[in-house]
Amino acid sequence: MSAERRAALRRAIARYADAPFERSSDGFDCVQFARAVIREVTGESVADDATYANAAEADQIIEDHGGMKGLISYYLGETVNVDELRLCDIALVKLEGIPKLVGVVASDSKVLVPMPRGLVGVPMSAVLSGWRV
Repeated sequence: MSAERRAALRRAIARYADAPFERSSDGFDCVQFARAVIREVTGESVADDATYANAAEADQIIEDHGGMKGLISYYLGETVNVDELRLCDIALVKLEGIPKLVGVVASDSKVLVPMPRGLVGVPMSAVLSGWRV
């Protein structure tokens, strides 16, 4: 299973390797990267009805669900203990000076988060909540 998950993560990373950061359903942002990993791991699409053309529309969807944690839980269900997260699971991270972001567990110590400068590895200590994929 771990080899399959590593391959799924590599495919999702490759899909966005040269994509510019853009907060839209057709762009490359934290939600779209998480959706791509989920699709690679499970073969299923998630949150197809949550479409947005820009940051303002994305923020409205997040607000409508009571925040990013509420949005993720709406589609992925209950959270799991952060200590139980495994490769390709979804994580909610908080970085100083940045709103809460969705990341993908990339190792025991790192979560990948799309940022304007590309995919950034952040420490697991930044994880607030997690969901099983």
